[in-house]
Amino acid sequence: MAVLASMVLISVALHLENPMFAAIRRPVLWGGGALGGLMAAIAFRRWWRSGATWSLVAGVFGLAAAALMLGVGVQSRTVRERVLAAAPVDLTRVGAHVMAGYRDPAEVRLLIARGAVAGVFVTARNARHLTVEALAAEIVGFQALAKQHGHPPLIIATDQEGGFVSRLSPPLALPPLLSAVVKDKASTNERQAAVAAAAGATARDLKRVGVTLNFAPLADLDHGIRNPADKMSRIGERAIGRSPDLVAEVARSYCTAASEAGVRCTLKHFPGLGRVSADTHMEGAVLAEPVAALAADDWVPFRRVLAETDAALMVGHVRLAAVDAGEPASLSKAVIGGIVRRDWGFDGLIVTDDLNMGAVFDLPGGIGAGAVKALNAGVDLLLVSWDPDQVYPMLEALLQARAGGGLDAAAIERSRLRLRRLAGANASQ
Repeated sequence: MAVLASMVLISVALHLENPMFAAIRRPVLWGGGALGGLMAAIAFRRWWRSGATWSLVAGVFGLAAAALMLGVGVQSRTVRERVLAAAPVDLTRVGAHVMAGYRDPAEVRLLIARGAVAGVFVTARNARHLTVEALAAEIVGFQALAKQHGHPPLIIATDQEGGFVSRLSPPLALPPLLSAVVKDKASTNERQAAVAAAAGATARDLKRVGVTLNFAPLADLDHGIRNPADKMSRIGERAIGRSPDLVAEVARSYCTAASEAGVRCTLKHFPGLGRVSADTHMEGAVLAEPVAALAADDWVPFRRVLAETDAALMVGHVRLAAVDAGEPASLSKAVIGGIVRRDWGFDGLIVTDDLNMGAVFDLPGGIGAGAVKALNAGVDLLLVSWDPDQVYPMLEALLQARAGGGLDAAAIERSRLRLRRLAGANASQ
């Protein structure tokens, strides 16, 4: 039994870096290490007294489990220390493209002070126990710290989409789903007025606490796909509707009203998740439709609203098979650099979906290799939200790529200019 328990601990230790273990990683490391050590001590004591071979085997396995747990913790700490000790000029150059979530405000303050992040993602775990005033004060403190250390204003982002994807409710009021807002509105004027009112109210709430970028609205079309195994994306429940013209109209009204209230919107999740049944939080997924079909349908809201507003674009982790079957769209130069930047002429802000998702994290090289590919493809901001611990291995990979010439200098310079424009726009609001 002790050997079996030790083998379970060893298996857990080998997988603890996976973002799915984010919420329990630290207690499991401490508790698992202590349990492995205790089992080893008991087993070695029995072996010393009885000479039983199985007691010796159990002791070795217990010791191995404890050592492995300790090793995972030490390795994580070592990577963190190496990143924070990096040359400031190198850390700020790569950090200019990183947006991190956080569990511990003290940890994200450390990153802000070092210039290791350009943005902070605020979500339910950060806000649910705070008042509006306390949340605003925390974010003001983040901005003051960045200014104190000579860094540009932070991009403060959240997911306040409406309905069940409303990460700051509470303490903010719960926004309605946009599909519900327009459901009974027969005319264009009625829809636009209702959407503008809802978007303006949400943006004013966000502005009050210091959020500058909202990851909304959803521009994916509802193709009627409902997968019971999809517990997280649930695009069909969140989408505005099926008609590309309707979704474009609603998204345009939303983004215009949000911008007027001082918060930039984000269209998500290009190239579209409405036709996809797999959940990219957990696994890879493929969008198999031809480019011509997507351009005439799913991409209409994205292209139209990007051309007519100051919206940012979030790129998802689905693979666009007709363009790049090997890489998720979020990492693909053919998709981002080719379609969005070159063909559409979009020179605004592009952010990845959370790089902690299985569709990226489980690829060879993991989140670090994915981050390098995304920047080289034309992305501006790399989002690491679900598991904040992953920001350190990602930053280390970016530092190594910068030192070794693995980052596309021209792509990074273009992104630097885009981010500078955004910082200027945020400062003027």
